[in-house]
Amino acid sequence: MLPIVMGLAGFVGLAGCNGETKSNKVLETSLTMNQKKIDPALLMTIQQSVQPEQPMDVLIRTQGAIDATQRAALEGRGARIGSVMGDVVTARVPARAVARIADLEFVVHIEISKQQRLR
Repeated sequence: MLPIVMGLAGFVGLAGCNGETKSNKVLETSLTMNQKKIDPALLMTIQQSVQPEQPMDVLIRTQGAIDATQRAALEGRGARIGSVMGDVVTARVPARAVARIADLEFVVHIEISKQQRLR
């Protein structure tokens, strides 16, 4: 049993020595856990983001129309809410906050907002 524990301790030690900062590890771990809720294009934008505070416009789909408590939860995790249309919320969110918003139980999906042209 001791060799297994020592092997795991060595692995954990090596995994921690790859030059990443603690905040990057937390962001990556959170993103991995919530990856199903986050659109791949948004994930790529976050991973390429130079600054964790870089704001991005997103669409958040929820389980239904949000109430005041859910709105406060989104805002408490960094979302600046623009408009709410049924189960879709537009918001401006720092890159670092996307994973925390995806953690919310009532959030179903998050994607990066795209410019649309009227024809």
